[in-house]
Amino acid sequence: MINYTTIGCLCLITFLFLRFVNIKTKSVMLIDSFYFGLASYFIGAVIANIFLTDFSYASHQVLKLSVYALFSATLYYFFVKKRDYQLSLFKDSKNSNLIFMLFATVAGFNIFFSLLIYQNFFAGNSISQIFSGDLLYIRKMITSGENGYYFPGLIKQVRDVLAPTLIFYLFIRYPSGKNFEISFLILTTFIAIFFGGQRGPFIVLMFIIFLGQTMRKHINGIPSKINFFKLIVFSLSTFTILVYLNQILGRSIDSEVGGSEFAMNGAIQILFRFFVEVPSSNIIAYEFITDQNFAFGQLWINDLKTLLPGPNVSFSNQLHSELGGSFEGNAVLGFPLSAYINFGLIGVLFIPFLFMHFLEIIDRKSYQINSAFLLSIRYVMLFFLLLSYDPAIFLLNGGLVLLSVFIFELFRTNLK
Repeated sequence: MINYTTIGCLCLITFLFLRFVNIKTKSVMLIDSFYFGLASYFIGAVIANIFLTDFSYASHQVLKLSVYALFSATLYYFFVKKRDYQLSLFKDSKNSNLIFMLFATVAGFNIFFSLLIYQNFFAGNSISQIFSGDLLYIRKMITSGENGYYFPGLIKQVRDVLAPTLIFYLFIRYPSGKNFEISFLILTTFIAIFFGGQRGPFIVLMFIIFLGQTMRKHINGIPSKINFFKLIVFSLSTFTILVYLNQILGRSIDSEVGGSEFAMNGAIQILFRFFVEVPSSNIIAYEFITDQNFAFGQLWINDLKTLLPGPNVSFSNQLHSELGGSFEGNAVLGFPLSAYINFGLIGVLFIPFLFMHFLEIIDRKSYQINSAFLLSIRYVMLFFLLLSYDPAIFLLNGGLVLLSVFIFELFRTNLK
């Protein structure tokens, strides 16, 4: 364990040197976000190794795979060149009718989804009962389709991806207008996220609001400086709401305590969820996972099929059940273990490198294309890439929108 932990730490140190000394690119790149996701999995695997002493073999294997993937991703930074593109986002034409149609579609979808969930799960309840209800159950019903099909894939694309993308777009393209549209979109998206029983989309929404406000004075490629006092206040506000969302979702460690202890429990739960939960669950279920004997690439192919319309049962549902949860829930494989199950050690060593090359092409071309909407979905993806455990999750969490907009803008640029 010590040897692999040392190698992983050396990879992180090498990354810091290459990224901030050699490359010196000021903006956060898509590959940075993906790398941070691999790094968080490695950190979680190290922590899980310390505490899961009854699973020493499995914890050693998961840690080893996380180091291999981290090494592959770190190696890619040797090939990344310094980027110094200038954006001119306010010089291209605006299609007001198209923007209004997109605004009406996204806001209308959020309202329809919220009313549908309210009608099916909360009709006749008071507001206090709604806020004290177990929204985690609703999230499972939406995902599994056992209580009616709620188009979870479409919800993900519109509410979690398109809505924050459009909000950010309106911020940067209309620096002195569209305040009603922005506010209305934020309100309807927040309500839809709340009724959906999820926390990740809420963090994305808050991140986009802060970043959009910060960049609203961005004119002719000169970004405004970040006000760190506002950043601290905004972060504390987001954290406070997130802690209470945990309680409403029934995920709080101890909802009976209050004050600083309640906040501390919330912080521990959030940090555990981000760093430790996935690698620890992978360690506990390692034998079950490896005993499946999936064919070459079979698991990823099966996961991609779940993107098709209609209720689907994926391996993540089986894994969640194996870990003691319900069959309606989801438990994911981290990217290193997922690559290993599909393609063996060769996959763990090469796929992170190839995926980062794929992301770097999109990132570099996005700056060259200089499209405001493409830039907007790019910023949304900075968060979702942290949680891109496999191709299906990448496509579901913004990848479909990113690739669609990228291909359209690339084709339009070539025509010009």
